[in-house]
Amino acid sequence: MSLPDQIARYMSLREPQTESLQVLHEIADGLEFRTTSLKAVGLKASEKSRAARPVEFDTEFPSFCFALATGVGKTRLMGASIYYLWKTKGYRNYFILAPGMTIYDKLRAELEPSHPKYMFTGLSEFPRPAVHDGDSYLRYSQQASLFEPDRPNVFVFNIGKIFTRTDVEFKFHKFNETLGAAFSNILQQMGDLVVLMDESHRYRGAKSLAAINRLKPALGLEFTATPEHKENVIYEFGLARAIGRFVKTPTVITRSNLTTSDAEEMERMKLLDGMARHEMKKGQLAEYCSANGYAQVKPFVLVSTKDTTHAGEVRALVESDAFCEGRYKGKVIEIHSGKTGAESEENVQRLLEVEQPTSTVEIVIHVNMLKEGWDVNNLYTIIPLRASVSDILTEQTIGRGLRLPFGVPTGVTDLDELEIVSHDQYARLIAEAKNSPLFRFREIPESELRQVKTVPVQHDFVDMDKVLVRLQQGREVMFTSDLTNDQLMGEVVDTLVREEAAAFEQRREAEEKTTKGEKPVGPVQEALFEMPAAEKAGKFDKEAAAKRLRERLRLLVERNIDVPDIVMEVTSERKLEPFEVKVTRGPFVLVDQHLVSTELQSGTTRQGEQVEVLAVDNPRGFLAGRVIDAIEEMDVPSDKDAVLGIVDSYLAKLEIPAEDLGKVVHLYRDTIVEDMKTQVEAHLRDETKETPRVRSGFVRFRPYAKTVLAKEGVVPFATDVPKGDVRKYLFTGYQKSLYSQVAFDSTPEKDFAALLEQDGSVLRWIRPPDGNVPIYYGGRPYNPDFIVETKDGKFVVEVKARNEVADADVLAKARAAIRWCAEASKLPGSKPWSYRLIPDDDILPGRDFAFIISHAVRIPAQ
Repeated sequence: MSLPDQIARYMSLREPQTESLQVLHEIADGLEFRTTSLKAVGLKASEKSRAARPVEFDTEFPSFCFALATGVGKTRLMGASIYYLWKTKGYRNYFILAPGMTIYDKLRAELEPSHPKYMFTGLSEFPRPAVHDGDSYLRYSQQASLFEPDRPNVFVFNIGKIFTRTDVEFKFHKFNETLGAAFSNILQQMGDLVVLMDESHRYRGAKSLAAINRLKPALGLEFTATPEHKENVIYEFGLARAIGRFVKTPTVITRSNLTTSDAEEMERMKLLDGMARHEMKKGQLAEYCSANGYAQVKPFVLVSTKDTTHAGEVRALVESDAFCEGRYKGKVIEIHSGKTGAESEENVQRLLEVEQPTSTVEIVIHVNMLKEGWDVNNLYTIIPLRASVSDILTEQTIGRGLRLPFGVPTGVTDLDELEIVSHDQYARLIAEAKNSPLFRFREIPESELRQVKTVPVQHDFVDMDKVLVRLQQGREVMFTSDLTNDQLMGEVVDTLVREEAAAFEQRREAEEKTTKGEKPVGPVQEALFEMPAAEKAGKFDKEAAAKRLRERLRLLVERNIDVPDIVMEVTSERKLEPFEVKVTRGPFVLVDQHLVSTELQSGTTRQGEQVEVLAVDNPRGFLAGRVIDAIEEMDVPSDKDAVLGIVDSYLAKLEIPAEDLGKVVHLYRDTIVEDMKTQVEAHLRDETKETPRVRSGFVRFRPYAKTVLAKEGVVPFATDVPKGDVRKYLFTGYQKSLYSQVAFDSTPEKDFAALLEQDGSVLRWIRPPDGNVPIYYGGRPYNPDFIVETKDGKFVVEVKARNEVADADVLAKARAAIRWCAEASKLPGSKPWSYRLIPDDDILPGRDFAFIISHAVRIPAQ
């Protein structure tokens, strides 16, 4: 495996980062940048470059540019490049250049190993670099560097700190007694200095280039999304290629059937519609994060304004009570030159923390101040007010919000898009960008722009969650239904009350010590279940606690369905299918070898005496070892015998005399190995095996979030709503469901729930929140629509449109659910589990549960 491939594996590099490193490797391999002429480096770079132009430098040293779209990962590539040059060239000194303070601070932070985006993540062999920045470089010690010969030095500077000026002599160029020289002179004399330029298009001015040239680097590496000097680009991965893979898809939004042309009314409408889209995305993100176990991602909106006065007017509007019922009061910050002093510092701090789940900021208003270096993963909506078409179409406008919060697309359209609300410029934008691969355009109907809100949804037994956790401890499999046994119920209640009484006493003692100013010893246990009356009285009534706990557990047993927590452990086994080995190359003929001499002056060549052809001592073992080395998926212990058999078959078909075989293999070894390698790789297969395992006794159903219409989005379940609006409502009043409030994806699902409520044979039902009951198929989770329990059995039910029941993905989920039900049915004391796929047109008034499941779709065997 090549070094770039190893680095890519260690650091989990993306495709563009890996390819960039590979190009650098191809150019650097065999070159010593410190001694090779600029012309010679340019010629080799032109040969290996992936750009369609010869490489030319506008610097006094070789400097290669990687033109990578924002969000692809330029900083991680910097770290990979530093490690590569340290490993292959022994270069120890790296000078990272930032165009401004924002990027400068960001780079300094990411050079700390504790940072989640540490520049050298995954490189365990790489010694932690000594980092010197524009504020600490005067403490650099050449002597300390000598005592750590392998440790690299990384210098991080803002471009402004290395200029030379006639009116002021910067410390960077000034003689320093501690250093014994000017710091710039120390850098010039290093010989192996590599300059890495972030946002390198910002350094093309005469003064910037002069300042960089003065450092006399051996090599330069440039990173930018918009190169100004394109002649030194060796690899390019533009925004058009990154969209939908590594970054969000920029989408321009307008309202369909728009009639107004009044500027103020248009501006207000854009703000209202943008915030409606924001609330919708906020709810979808809450649902997605909850379903997939991610930390909460809170989106925000970026509003660009014409000037500082306009920014103030917009802020006054969006924070007023008249705008969205005052929902955004205190959740807005302004970033522009008109803000000074404490307010400016506070706003900048809040801006830097806007990615944090604890941030309260939902709207950022700016006036041309958010440029390179400030890009976040939770910006989902941009509202450009009074902006020109050219301003909207620039990568500068959209670049701040292209990063994906989860690193990869979610598959949910709204969560993979960066929306730009532009009603007033929509038609002109389409005309201007008709040939642009960057933008998608979408007209949103007025019904999609209604105000929405995100509401928490939880079942009636959230207070019992800690009790449920405790029930599962120390038991292989236990279900809540086991508590119908009075003796077991009594034992469980006595144990839990005893534990809670001890914890209550510990909390009371801790409170007394706190009151006296003493520090409690050890962690204080939280309450196992709610006992507000006892807490207020300052005592613990065991009898009352036992009575309350028994009542809550009995009610839970009545409403809960015991769903076993079954995980399918998927293992992949690589197998080599038997095949007939063929010789597809050759013929492999034993030829003579002679010495050849060439006169340098005339160029005349002549053949000299014959020499003996070298031979491989053990052709069989030699070739088998080379084949295993050449195929990454193979290893010696498990594949040795199979490869030896392949080599034996291959050599037999060559029909070469034994006395000549070693020589032939020596002459044609690479071709022979490649021939066998190609055939082996064509017959390697990965087989997956699923093994079920009960992780715990039962699934604990959790709270979740739901986005609904702001005003009328929560209604009784008997309420009729438009079919297209079902997803925007939360329906309430269910008595047989663990959740009294339930959300649905379609009207047939809503009708099916109403049928379950009315059917006397149905004891209870649950519509699981996304991700709460994962049934895995092909390594992906599938969450069923309904779990239903009757007197005689339990059912996993999926409701699908009639035209979707034969879909390959639907059938794959169904087969996985059937396997899951078979495993669940094996558990001691469990009712039999069954899977049913219900076509939506079978859910009709007058039909009961038994009739509908009897007409379920038959799932064909695979």
